[in-house]
Amino acid sequence: MMADLSISDDDVVKSLDAIARTPAGYAFYCGLHKTALTLPEGNDPTESALRVNFARRKLALELMSKMAKGIDESHGRNDPDDKFSARPVVFRPREPVAVSKPASTAERANFGFHDDTGSTG
Repeated sequence: MMADLSISDDDVVKSLDAIARTPAGYAFYCGLHKTALTLPEGNDPTESALRVNFARRKLALELMSKMAKGIDESHGRNDPDDKFSARPVVFRPREPVAVSKPASTAERANFGFHDDTGSTG
């Protein structure tokens, strides 16, 4: 005979809470945060990225909400005004980004202008 494989919503919530309290759960939570707030590359520019990715973002946000208590408690933050789950997650780019030197004030002031009158005053 087969064992009863029914899983209640409460079982799922308890499992997600247990996972959230582990280092792997924290990494998973951060990955969900990234999924919820970034737009994937390569989408058809004629389609609305928010509409196309709605289900994916919605699932990530729902899983995050079920993991929030475990994330907060496992990181020692029980102050209702300082919840770890409410803080933004920042991901660094994988490759260095070229940044040009900002123009000096003089360069910005003279941008596009050239005095060819020969006057000195």
